[in-house]
Amino acid sequence: LEEEAPGSSRPPPLLGPKLKVAAGPAWQKALARYSFLFPGADVAVVRTSQRTLARQPRRAGEPYLTPQFGASFTVASARSAAMVALAGALFNALSGSGWGRALLLRQPALFTLGAFSDEGPSEERLAATSWKSVFFGRGWSDATPDRPPSTSFDRTPRCGA
Repeated sequence: LEEEAPGSSRPPPLLGPKLKVAAGPAWQKALARYSFLFPGADVAVVRTSQRTLARQPRRAGEPYLTPQFGASFTVASARSAAMVALAGALFNALSGSGWGRALLLRQPALFTLGAFSDEGPSEERLAATSWKSVFFGRGWSDATPDRPPSTSFDRTPRCGA
């Protein structure tokens, strides 16, 4: 990307303070659950999309939209949070070396406490699986790049239950 368009790997300019996302475990009072950073590629995909869109020409008067994005997952109990933190530390340590990655790939059920296996989930497990998405936002009702906000956030939408 950088070779095709110099400067394209830089993020678009921020509007407002930089988003702070705790690595976890962090207690989320609004959800009454412990949160961890989501280990998937979602955040990187959003950032890449924003960089690409920021390079596109905008028409006069078109809004300046570069929301910041963070993805997390939550667990209900301190015991579950401790298990996730321990499993994450072990996975991180093993994935740092070739032999550790090979071991993780050979024994997925062992290192995920049965959550993943070579056989995949059973029909019963698939039928019993669910998730809930909750999106939180904070922002300003009238901020623009030419006129940054002078106050703290004045809008806090929440989508989901």
